[in-house]
Amino acid sequence: MNIRKCLKTLIRASILLLWGASFQTSLADGGHLEKVQASGIIRIATNPGIEPMEYMRGGQLVGYDIDVGIALARHLKVEVNWIVFDDLNNLVRHIHGAGSEGKLDIVISAMGIDDKRTQNSVAVPYFKSGLTILTNAATKDIATLNDLKGKTVAAGRGSTEYEIISQAPGVTVVDAQNYDECVSLVLSGRASAAVLDVPVALVAARRHPNKLRVVDNPFEEEWYGIFMERSDLALFREVRKAVKEMRRDGTFDRLKVKWF
Repeated sequence: MNIRKCLKTLIRASILLLWGASFQTSLADGGHLEKVQASGIIRIATNPGIEPMEYMRGGQLVGYDIDVGIALARHLKVEVNWIVFDDLNNLVRHIHGAGSEGKLDIVISAMGIDDKRTQNSVAVPYFKSGLTILTNAATKDIATLNDLKGKTVAAGRGSTEYEIISQAPGVTVVDAQNYDECVSLVLSGRASAAVLDVPVALVAARRHPNKLRVVDNPFEEEWYGIFMERSDLALFREVRKAVKEMRRDGTFDRLKVKWF
């Protein structure tokens, strides 16, 4: 696979945000925007371990999504308080308000927008991604999703790809805590392949060019979203407005150059 070409194509696509989606008129203001404006702080939750989107480097939280959050806060004229979750499942539960107790305002964590996640939340799309297969460089019999039948496949707990691969017939799924563990499972041979977001898989293959390869045919395109509780219509509108402004002022173009 031409990694550079694939990355450029992927990021160009990510700038084309979807603004046509409509949301139920029953949404009401949950009060988070008022609290954000009064405190001057927006609490953004994330789950590091998805390089280059969000990960720890030298003890610091960095990545494309982290810079998106910082830029978003700048447009909202507030500061960021990052809330780190070690488990994606736990983070997903907090999006739906389960146990959150008002401890977070929004979530930016390379999370795909799907029906399940938007049952009790809303999301502003900001990055177009897709899913692909990462496997050992020496493996020649894996080219499509159907080729995973009879094999052990790693997928991140609570992720879109975990939901998809869990329903594939004849596949033994390894429940990985995060994307880094998925890559480690393939490198060690404990998994024949991993189903990952395209940016994650490409970075892993670039790091281990003689050990890993990415299947040429991505599948299941999806949009990453900035999530918040469904009751927060006012906050949703402000975040959507800010993301539009970030598109116009070239923020996404600059982040593309920096991280990809």
